[in-house]
Amino acid sequence: MTYQATFDLAMDLCDERGASGAINSASTSIYLAKAPGFLTLLNSEVARGMGIPATQVMALTETSQCGDYVILAVLPYGLAAMLLADENPQVASYYQQKFEESKRRIPAVPKPIIDVYNLGSGGF
Repeated sequence: MTYQATFDLAMDLCDERGASGAINSASTSIYLAKAPGFLTLLNSEVARGMGIPATQVMALTETSQCGDYVILAVLPYGLAAMLLADENPQVASYYQQKFEESKRRIPAVPKPIIDVYNLGSGGF
């Protein structure tokens, strides 16, 4: 899934989709310009917790390695929060809180435990 899905959902949260179902390109051009940079920051934060390498988002057409849940249910809140921070701090704060809550629901990646003290084999 691409970052375009995240952007589209964030525009819904920012109330930028018209009655026709189309995103208002005239009022969202600045959002479109800022989105790759903000998505790089958000993606890096989420990827680190998932144990995958962070990548720079150059275009919304790029495919995310974070998975569909992150694209559809986590990043849109973070992106909306960042885009609305100057315009509407109260709404941005709410979306930031939703981002943090959704981020906590990402399944943890199990990592093997390394017994550096040799305790598991009775060597203590």
